Amino acid sequence: MLQRKALTDKILLLGVDGMDPRLTRKYVDEGKMPNVKKYLERGAAREDLTLLGGHPTVTPPMWTTLATGCYANVHGITGFFRQSKKALDIIEYNIDSRLCHAELLWNVFAEAGKKTLVWHWPGSSWPPTSDSPNLMVVDGTSPGSVGMAVAQVDTEFLLGANETIPEVTFKEKAAGDAAAPCVIEDLDLDILGFIDHNITVNIIKNSAIVDKKALHLPHEIRNVIHCKNPRCITSIEQGLDHIFVLTDPEKEVYRCKYCEEKYDGEIR
Repeated sequence: MLQRKALTDKILLLGVDGMDPRLTRKYVDEGKMPNVKKYLERGAAREDLTLLGGHPTVTPPMWTTLATGCYANVHGITGFFRQSKKALDIIEYNIDSRLCHAELLWNVFAEAGKKTLVWHWPGSSWPPTSDSPNLMVVDGTSPGSVGMAVAQVDTEFLLGANETIPEVTFKEKAAGDAAAPCVIEDLDLDILGFIDHNITVNIIKNSAIVDKKALHLPHEIRNVIHCKNPRCITSIEQGLDHIFVLTDPEKEVYRCKYCEEKYDGEIR
């Protein structure tokens, strides 16, 4: 067995759901993610952020793979839900740690005498599967909103259409606060209209639709797409805004304001 002196007495394992390694590398190089850069400089990952892939690429199996070192066909967590053994018309939440068939990393640490904290790990962490006093697990999914987590309350739902249910159960606004994890106040409708002008944006306040906005192709967009013409002034003058103008509304053609280069359909 390989034995060596530990470089540190403490380990922090930080996970970010849906963090694209290519975009992360791009933003680190552009200076937009200085704290991530510090982690990388300390040897937290490969410099190119290349990862070993897993399947299926959804939250519960991927986080369980990270926690166990094996794929979904081994640990048994294949998605958010699984077929219930009780009936064909029932599915069950699949984040339950008791459904995981592989050994979890934090159990190994705790049972080796290391004090271990698992904080909102959204894959096979809750409930705790080790009786070690060194292990502390907080929830096991992810925060529904500030100060809450989706496993702490039941969502609002209506049960019916099953002969095994004696009566209809309705939980009114059981998860009203946790159902709003993200508040958007500065949405740029011009950018959204450029991406897809055929959609309608619903403005919601206090869980009710208060306004509807139909989108349109903006006449001008700024710093959304970049001109690829190497002779364009935007390629020479660093810091100059990239401005594209709608020149043909029927064909939805945008051209660079400076050199009239046609937009080629890729967003940077």
